[in-house]
Amino acid sequence: MIEPSSFVSAFGDTPEFTASKFTTLHYEADTPTDITGGTPSSAVPVKNLFQTDAIALRMRLWASWGLRAPHVAVVNGATW
Repeated sequence: MIEPSSFVSAFGDTPEFTASKFTTLHYEADTPTDITGGTPSSAVPVKNLFQTDAIALRMRLWASWGLRAPHVAVVNGATW
């Protein structure tokens, strides 16, 4: 358990945007595997944005979190 008043978080004030049209994207959301380049690759569907004439946009916002005080409790051997 964590005491909610001890948990703190902070976020950056300016998001960073980057765009690329020479990126390979993996279109599997549930169980994506690594893009290995083998034949046949087990990571499908994979598309290169250059081949599809598309542009990818990435947004990053820096975040940090932690505990102001060590208010964490651990219970071992509990039977409910």
